[in-house]
Amino acid sequence: MIADFHIHSHHSRCSYNKPGWIVRYSGKRGMRDIAITDHKRFKDISNRIPDDMVYLKATEIRMGRGDILAPLVEDDPVKR
Repeated sequence: MIADFHIHSHHSRCSYNKPGWIVRYSGKRGMRDIAITDHKRFKDISNRIPDDMVYLKATEIRMGRGDILAPLVEDDPVKR
């Protein structure tokens, strides 16, 4: 199994890749489990995920001494 649970898209400003491209590229590389963990925001791309791929809803939140990955975030944490 190949998985990556720490991927950033262009929504984080530290990547130029769009979420749709990330999904396609991950599939071509054999990844079947992914999480796009953009900084301080969550964009649900569940509708772009193929049936044979698992997508973990997550975001990355800045803490006092570093960042933390927050899985299964349902809403944009900035709006909370």
